[in-house]
Amino acid sequence: MVVGAGIVGVAAAYYLARAGKRVVVVDRAGIAGEASGRNGGHLSPTIDGAWAPLGQLALDIWPRLIPDIDGPTEYRRGGGLYVVVDHDPMEPADILAYRHARGFVAELLSPEECRRRLPPLRSEIKGGVLSPRHGQVNPILTTKSLAQTAERHFGVKFLLYSPVTSVSVENDAVHGVRVGSGAIGAPTVVLAAGAWTGQLAATAGVACPIGPRRIQILLSEAMPPWTDVVWAGNGVYARQSLSGHLHFGSGGPAWERTLAEVSYTVAPGGMQRTARRMCDFMPGLRDVAILRSWAGVIGPSADGVPVLEACAEPRGLIIASGFGGNGFVTGPAVGQVVAELATAGRASVDLSGLSLARFTASPSGVGA
Repeated sequence: MVVGAGIVGVAAAYYLARAGKRVVVVDRAGIAGEASGRNGGHLSPTIDGAWAPLGQLALDIWPRLIPDIDGPTEYRRGGGLYVVVDHDPMEPADILAYRHARGFVAELLSPEECRRRLPPLRSEIKGGVLSPRHGQVNPILTTKSLAQTAERHFGVKFLLYSPVTSVSVENDAVHGVRVGSGAIGAPTVVLAAGAWTGQLAATAGVACPIGPRRIQILLSEAMPPWTDVVWAGNGVYARQSLSGHLHFGSGGPAWERTLAEVSYTVAPGGMQRTARRMCDFMPGLRDVAILRSWAGVIGPSADGVPVLEACAEPRGLIIASGFGGNGFVTGPAVGQVVAELATAGRASVDLSGLSLARFTASPSGVGA
């Protein structure tokens, strides 16, 4: 049983079914109905530390997975460029060293090389760091196509628009989930429910500090295609789709914390800040019209690092959530790791820094 039909849940179902498991995916909405359908479509991991291995694995998996997916994805691997503006305290060489130390492929670009790849750029830049393995997809099409592949070729069942209310536990082991007034039995339950994972984990007696945050994406009018590169800098990130539209968003103030309730209402202040940052970053785009903006919900953990583990108690519970803004790019890697945990009891990458134990450990390393 996989709870969540975003990219993480669908990828987990795909790899579990390929490993011979019978899989049902349950979701409160449709496929890619939440964060996986509301993000920018970047395959450009901006992660390090404990979960850098997931980013590396994802960059390996995406080009192998795409040919096996039935249906459209709009996948392109044109590279990712981080541009360092003049007022940025970081230096391109420092970013390059940081990425190399964590096993990522990257190279330095001069200011002139950056502007050749991105002609609208401002002139006041220090240079950039190009990651040639980065890419982009249409996130909605990709998630739905992968789900179709899992269903058609491996028998995965999807139960959509069916909110899971709790995880059923008996004798320290999961027995399935409750959906409305009914129950569905399963010896393994994967919680890949994004922002709602913390609530569902609590019904199984597991404290999991993951909750909702709101982000926004802006969409421009279509322009003639001028780049395959996904790019970031000056607090914004962007890509140009095959249709010519720019999809872009920003970190910082536009990454607004939601309070009591999840809100999908676009915050004008956040949209205006993002637009100003983009105009300052790329003056050549000042006259490009914005067609629309939308809000989405992501589910970071309390420390910004995801939770990915097979719980010791209750047995059979696997948590794969808390990815914040890097859930889509790492989705296939997480799905493969989930299948490894469910079938072999261990993962091919180091997950030691992704367990829930870090939230209950004292500074001395002894459990509180």
